[in-house]
Amino acid sequence: MYHSFLRWKIGKLLFSSHSFLYNQSIPSYTLSYLHTKKMAMSMVSSNYMIKPSVQSLVSFSESPTTKTNISLKLKSSYKSYSYTKYEIRKRDPDPKTSALLVIDMQNYFSSIAKPILHNTLTTIHLCRRASIPVFFTRHCHKSPSDYGMLSEWWNNNLIFDGSVDAELMLEIKRLAGVDEVIDKSTYSAFYNTKLQDLLVERGVKEVIVSGVMTNVCCETTAREAFLRGYRVFFSTDATAAVDEELHVGTLRNLAFAFAYMVDCKRLQAGLL
Repeated sequence: MYHSFLRWKIGKLLFSSHSFLYNQSIPSYTLSYLHTKKMAMSMVSSNYMIKPSVQSLVSFSESPTTKTNISLKLKSSYKSYSYTKYEIRKRDPDPKTSALLVIDMQNYFSSIAKPILHNTLTTIHLCRRASIPVFFTRHCHKSPSDYGMLSEWWNNNLIFDGSVDAELMLEIKRLAGVDEVIDKSTYSAFYNTKLQDLLVERGVKEVIVSGVMTNVCCETTAREAFLRGYRVFFSTDATAAVDEELHVGTLRNLAFAFAYMVDCKRLQAGLL
């Protein structure tokens, strides 16, 4: 789905020193890719927020099937994104009128999502304890009629319903009730989905946005929620993008005009 962009990101990752840092060691990653819809996802997204060490080792090997194996060894450390760095306006969600949206925590995006999995699970747990309804989106395509511009934009590298890629990550799936999962076919969780009806049924006035990618589906959903009259809270540490520029850029844009910034600590203090 993100074929062209991610190929560019591989070059940037391998040949520049710009990215983010993590505070815990991450094992070496091996990427095997063909010219398919997952061509660069596993490597680029595995290294979300990662700055290559000077000692990074990269090796390439070609097989008769034009399969390329890239072994990348990285030294890195975890970097937490506190809401305090980006917030402009202060407010806590109201558990009586809020809903949590967990965006696209699927197998296809698992490499991007894994670094924030703990924070996402914590966010879900905090909201459940506060009796806040939780909804999980799943990006997938069921027929050419729902491809829209995504087919052109991502060179037909789409996520198809019924595939393993389209399923929620196991850690997330086990928490999601059947009635809580919302299928979508574009960046917005509202467009041609049942989300609006579900929020109205439950009297929701505020939404808390988490998941992936920060700058694509999470941001689009947050902006549309704002335009639909919902008060928006956006998680700084339970959202993820493919690099720091995109992640931070979205946080700054949303804090300026669309959303209140929160993180796990803020939610724990404000909800419980």
